[in-house]
Amino acid sequence: MKNLREMKSIFRFIRFKNVKTRIEEYGYSYSLKQYLFVLVIEMLLVILLGKLNYLTMRGLIVLLCTVVIITPTIIIEQFRYLFEQSLFHLITEYMEQMLYAFSKHPKIISSLEEVYEASEGVLQEEVGSMIDALFSEEELSYEKVFRSFEAKYPCERMRVMHDFLIRVEQVGGEYHAPLFVLIEDLKLYKERVYLFQKERRSMRKKINLSMFSVLLLCTVLFRVLTQNDAMRTPLDGTGYQMASTLLFLCFFLLYVFAQVKLRGSWFGKAKEMKFEKMAKDWAHVREDPLQFPRAKARLEREANKKFPGWLRMMTLRLSSDNVYRALMESEKDAPEIMKQDMRHLLEDINEDPVSMKPYNRFLKELSVPEIQSTMKMIYAYTNSGTKDAQFQLNAIMQRNMVLSDKAERMENEDELAAYQFLFYAPMFLGTAKIMMDMSVLFVVMFQLWGNL
Repeated sequence: MKNLREMKSIFRFIRFKNVKTRIEEYGYSYSLKQYLFVLVIEMLLVILLGKLNYLTMRGLIVLLCTVVIITPTIIIEQFRYLFEQSLFHLITEYMEQMLYAFSKHPKIISSLEEVYEASEGVLQEEVGSMIDALFSEEELSYEKVFRSFEAKYPCERMRVMHDFLIRVEQVGGEYHAPLFVLIEDLKLYKERVYLFQKERRSMRKKINLSMFSVLLLCTVLFRVLTQNDAMRTPLDGTGYQMASTLLFLCFFLLYVFAQVKLRGSWFGKAKEMKFEKMAKDWAHVREDPLQFPRAKARLEREANKKFPGWLRMMTLRLSSDNVYRALMESEKDAPEIMKQDMRHLLEDINEDPVSMKPYNRFLKELSVPEIQSTMKMIYAYTNSGTKDAQFQLNAIMQRNMVLSDKAERMENEDELAAYQFLFYAPMFLGTAKIMMDMSVLFVVMFQLWGNL
């Protein structure tokens, strides 16, 4: 059903009116003249490619129709990318200003007013709307206003920040150290996203260069081998024409796939392991980890990626709650890979509230030193005195910042690695084209030798 809806969406954009409407939703304008210019250039390039490879009119029509279908998708993706880029700038600017404003006076409404005065354009309008909404309510409902803003600008880090600000205003507690960590974490997050987008652009350029080089090589070699009129005789055959057209279609679709997937989202959320796969891996690891090393490695990588996000929420709660209460509240935020161990941890603490054993047993089947040492730090926090408590909490927060940086870089590496095959795919397609051309030409050469 999902694939069917995507197909309908693609064909809907054949009409320029729908393309224009979608681009305007992103806040940009695009004229029919610009669209036709791009379409004509692409068609001329396809016709040139077809003529150089002796495609018949049927093959050319199929390729030209494909270009008409895929061009709107490429254009829309370019504008969606620009839209998400501007969205990322807006959200990170808002978060940065909000955190600095709150550090001076820990009141949400005062912070929003300061951000309003310091900002301009869309951000100022959005912050002004939040302030108006707060004063229009009979009583201040920060959560309702923030959730409405988050629905328009989805970003997990912003939700965490909002929850923390609400908690400080309602419950109190030490907020300077957690606030500093949030500011530093935001800086690292921005650096990672910009670097990741740069790596995506670099990969797109490499793939495009690979496709161009392979097509150029195939075409030049083909023209050299078919200089003789007799060698071009079988090229009009149905089999050859269909195979050539199909190979060029694969090149076109590969290009579209690379443009769409390697633009991606600025707020991309890493995919979690499928529940069935995770449950199966856990069953294997708990049965005999030595017999199933790959299952254990998958779970360890998943835990490394998901643990820092949970720990971020946990440490922010520790600024105003004790460890047990913070663990209870953070259970609902726990990723799937940790849910069972979270339940066991809380049960074990109930039975043995003073021992380190419950913390040592957390994800014990996995060899993840960072998680084990962090859980020991959380245990140490439960036994720290008033003087040492803040020092321990700061240490946990600093460690989480390091783990978050490592986890998100790992997620970015995984995504890029998943599309690494796109760089080699043109080479395989080019090899198939050359092998097909050589096979046809060898058949002609044998026939000519047989007639001598």
